[in-house]
Amino acid sequence: MPYISVSHGAEIFFEETGSGPPLLLLHGNGEDSSCFAAQIPAYSQKFRVISVDSRGHGRSTHGDAPLSIELMAEDAAAVIGAPGSGQAAVLGFSDGGNIALELASRFPELVSALVISGANTEPHGLRLKILREMEKQALAETDPIKKELFALMTEQPHISKAQLRAIRCPTLVTAGSSDMIRVTHTRYIRANIARSRLYVFASSSHFTNTEMPELYNKITLDFLEECFYGKKTV
Repeated sequence: MPYISVSHGAEIFFEETGSGPPLLLLHGNGEDSSCFAAQIPAYSQKFRVISVDSRGHGRSTHGDAPLSIELMAEDAAAVIGAPGSGQAAVLGFSDGGNIALELASRFPELVSALVISGANTEPHGLRLKILREMEKQALAETDPIKKELFALMTEQPHISKAQLRAIRCPTLVTAGSSDMIRVTHTRYIRANIARSRLYVFASSSHFTNTEMPELYNKITLDFLEECFYGKKTV
């Protein structure tokens, strides 16, 4: 099983499937790369899919530093460099989308195209009722690992407007019509990334890739194929 050693003593697990331009997949909070089980078979027909377990998740170790979106973006940058890809398209879901935004703004030379699903740039990007409930659960949580995961959602991320405007690659911003992310916040992200477009999945919550995998795969693959193969589809 492939691992890469990164900062603060962590070991990051990743798998590669298929062939073609590299496509890095970044999962959400408390998940692992298996959350993309419905996507990998479709994506790997056209791309070399690199699916990662983020630091402190799945088969990756935690290391000796607190979890942060910034640190996980640095891990993702290291994974892109590990197979000698030079650049990769990046698709991130939820916290993985936040990591992808941080990655694309800080390491633009590594990201050739970007898809983010249900991402936010600040905790207040969450619907207020959901944020308050998460804050309540975080205060009551006694398990230090779970408490740290809650903090990734209630205290992070902190991605500035200037960072969004630093993203240079073609970007697809997606969300569900009933997403836990405020629709105005999703539109704010799209408005501040120059080469971006927005797709909202009707009748879907935050978990669009598992609730409507066929449509999610079509929309995201159409965009990625346009970026890499010049096919105008979206």
